[in-house]
Formats: sequence, structure tokens, C-alpha cells
Amino acid sequence: MKQNWTTQKLGDLFEFKYGKGLTSEHRQVDGSVKVYGSNGIIGRHDNSLSKGPTIVVGRKGSVGEINFSPYACWPIDTTYYIDAFPAGFPPKYWALYLKSLRLGSHDKSSAIPGVSRKDIYCIDVPVPPPTEQHRIVAKLEKLLTKVEACQERLDKIPTILKRFRQSVLAAACSGRLTADWRDDDSYAEDLPANWRRVPLAELIPPRGIFDGPFGSNLKTSDYTASGVRVIRLENVGHLRFISEKETYVSCEKYETLKKHTVRENDIIFASFIGEEIRACLLPKLETTAIAKADCFCLRPRLESVDRHYLTYQLVSSESYKQLLEDIHGVTRPRINVTQLRKLEVKVCPLPEQHKIIRRIEALFKIADQIEERFKKAKAYVDKLTQSILAKAFRGELVPQDLNDETSSYLLKRIQEKKGSETKKKLRNKSKEA
Repeated sequence: MKQNWTTQKLGDLFEFKYGKGLTSEHRQVDGSVKVYGSNGIIGRHDNSLSKGPTIVVGRKGSVGEINFSPYACWPIDTTYYIDAFPAGFPPKYWALYLKSLRLGSHDKSSAIPGVSRKDIYCIDVPVPPPTEQHRIVAKLEKLLTKVEACQERLDKIPTILKRFRQSVLAAACSGRLTADWRDDDSYAEDLPANWRRVPLAELIPPRGIFDGPFGSNLKTSDYTASGVRVIRLENVGHLRFISEKETYVSCEKYETLKKHTVRENDIIFASFIGEEIRACLLPKLETTAIAKADCFCLRPRLESVDRHYLTYQLVSSESYKQLLEDIHGVTRPRINVTQLRKLEVKVCPLPEQHKIIRRIEALFKIADQIEERFKKAKAYVDKLTQSILAKAFRGELVPQDLNDETSSYLLKRIQEKKGSETKKKLRNKSKEA
């Protein structure tokens, strides 16, 4: 414990008041008072519940989440709030301190997740002199502003990488990526020489495209802990096979579903079209596998097209636009085998396909390396806030001034006031009796 610091129970310093319900129909949309839920501002109103600067603590939902309002506000009934602070105690300091506690870890309820006031009130907290609290807040605001600015810049990187990969695919699938490699740089109908648009039906034999079993042929009750792997929608990502979720059927059940068997390097295509097309090459699996109804399996003629190249064409923005036109106005954007067979892709000679694949992979590798560095940087920055807060509340962030008046006298007055209030309540009860 630092000199001039004292230790108090959190419940001896603050009262965690219960927020009050305020449904959306009872709020005033154009009101000047902010309404807070467990995870932040959820609306506005014309009256406030709190009396001034307010710390809002998530009680249910986003358990332990801390929000700070510099003005009076309305915390709803999924929150606790603090709006009374000992004289000289800066509210922002205690908002940051509570944030460092991660109160959600004090959740004792398994049925209805929440935080208990009884548990919170028992927490021992270090209390620096009020003047030092102000110095700590000022330093924290400067440092945390820089951390937040860094987080904002980092948060833009995934979008930038996604656009970069999309640009690479667009250039590859239009012929621009290999323009310097081709001997003939002439174009016809917006296509490079020796390129052509063809429907998938020309590249895939009749039995080379199929989906999985529907309805009663494969039910959830058929799934087992091991056996033959089932490839489901959850396993198909954008150029990535997601192996984490594993589903199986018994070998006996598989005997009735053999025609849906998929193999290594088959193209697996998700039938639902969302923000992007999800298709990938199936990696080598430890067991035999079948596709489920919401996944298509494509086996192109290898003398016509490379499977890697075709997968890149399938997930391109141009393919996405074509399929969106086919399912325009449909509530659930799902395509069928007929629509997929009609999908037109651009095909070039095999040597150029192989060159395109190598260039895409080289550029994607650079993007992957940047993404790994981004993840490490983000993990570091995400921990930085808690690290700075921990240092601050150990008394290591700002220099101490031994001339600062301790909080002991002020805290003693708080205890005396609480004691007198308790005695007054007891006297009133005895009079009523």
C-alpha cells in the first residue's frame, strides 16, 4: 500500500442504486437526457433518474460493463448506478477504477447472469488522497485517448485487407493480374485474347455437381459422435474450410447416403448467398465425408479448368452479382443446382490459370502475414488499457506528493454519518413500534 493511501470496502464508499425501467414507448426521442442500459446509451428522455455525474454498471445482460455519464441520466432496470461521491472524489476516477475490476467476474448466478451488490460491496479497494485521484485521472485520460486512437486505426485494418483481397480477385478474374504475362494483349468483348465466358455446365459433367440429402433422408437425430463426417453450411467459408464444427453420421446411415460422398479437393459451395459467396476446396479429412443439403459439391473437368482457379472465379464479385440477380426478392437468399449450372465464369488457357493461381497465392500470403501482425498488435493494445489501469491503481502512474492530505479524515466522516443515519432509522422504528 502506497503512503497516504487507505483501504476501504467498496460498499463503505458508494451506494450501488438500482436503475429503473423505462420502455422505449415511454421515452422522449428528442429529450436531452441520455438513457443507459447495461451496454451503453440506448435512447433519450426528458427526465433524469440520477442526480449528476453517474457511473452505470451492467447488472444483467452485459454484466459488469461500466459506462460513465458526466451528466445526470436515466439508468434502466438492468443496471446499478452511482451518483453520490464523497467530497473531492472525482467520479471519472471511480468509473475507471470499477472498469479495472471487471465486475462481471463476480457473477454468482448461473440461472440469470448478473452481479450481486452483496459481493461487490465486500471488495477491498485502495483509496488515494483526493488530489492524487485527480492527477491520476488527468494522466489516464491522456494515455487512454492515445490507446483508443490506436484501436480505431487497428480496427480499420480488417476492412482494408478484405478490400485488398477482393481487388486481387477482381484483377485476377478479369485478366488484369496477368496482363504483363500474356503475349497477346488484345481484347474482344471486354475479354483478353483466348479468354471466354462459359456457364458452369460446360466445365462440370452432369454428375459432377450435386448437393446433400434433404428432409427425412438426413435428420438431426441421425447425427452421432463419430463415424462419417457431414460437411455442413457452418464448415464453408470464403476460400476457407472451417473445420472446428464436426458432425458425423453412423457408417450404417452412410450406406444409404453414399451418392453424396465428397472427396479431397472437391469444391464445396454454400447454397445461401449472404454478404459474399462462400466456397472453398475440401481439405483431406480423416474420415469419409458427405455433403449436407445446403452445400453443393462441384467436380469440374480438369482438362478444362483448374479447381483452384475455378474457386477464385466462383467467389469473385462478378459471380456474386450474377447470383444476386437470380435470387432477387427472395426472403431466404438460396440458390439451387439449376441456377448454379447457369452461372457464367471467365476461363483462360490452363497455363495462364496456373500463373493466376500463383500470383493470387503470393499476394494473399502477404495479406495473411499482415493479418497475423494485426492480430498480435490488437491483442497487445486490447491488454494495454487494463495494464495502464492496473498501474494507475497501484499508485505507479503519477508521482506521489507526501503533502497530499489523506482520505482517512474524509472517510471517517463518511462512516460517522452512516452510523448516525443508522441510529436515526433504528430510533424511528422503535417509535413506530
